Amino acid sequence: MLVDQLAEEEVTYDETTDEVDKAHREQIETLTAELATNDEDLQQGTAAMNQWRTQWEEELTEKNS
Repeated sequence: MLVDQLAEEEVTYDETTDEVDKAHREQIETLTAELATNDEDLQQGTAAMNQWRTQWEEELTEKNS
């Protein structure tokens, strides 16, 4: 009857929200891993740029000496 229908709808609702929650958690994990990779790439690029700048400054200092 009505009570059974409401109970069934509640179960369906709970299953749906659980599926959505699981999908969102998986997406967050994927994006977090991607962000970590991008941060690592950025740090490596920054380190390379700083190394190049230091070398350039040393060479410029030598030329001006």
